[in-house]
Amino acid sequence: MYLSFKRLGFLFLIIFAVLLIGVVLFRVFWTAPGERCEARGGWYDLETRTCAQRIYVPDITGRQPGESREEASRRNASELVQIERRIAAREAARRDAVEQERARIREAQRDD
Repeated sequence: MYLSFKRLGFLFLIIFAVLLIGVVLFRVFWTAPGERCEARGGWYDLETRTCAQRIYVPDITGRQPGESREEASRRNASELVQIERRIAAREAARRDAVEQERARIREAQRDD
């Protein structure tokens, strides 16, 4: 089979059409979703082709906006110290209540 100019032109036209369709499909199914996602304010991961919502870092860390890590650490440490002091006070009150009850029981046993 000899390739005439007419057949050769038709073959190149078919190859061009297939490549053009491939480019259009790539654009529609691969890159356009990312652009739509980013236009909505999301974050598009090209590897997994997923659109994710951005998360504000202070929402995760619990820090106040503009607060440094050191400031947040100091604030959290002071909160922990306050909690530890309350726990120690409860334990001391419990020990005192136990000792008072033991003393009352000893007094009651001596009276018998």
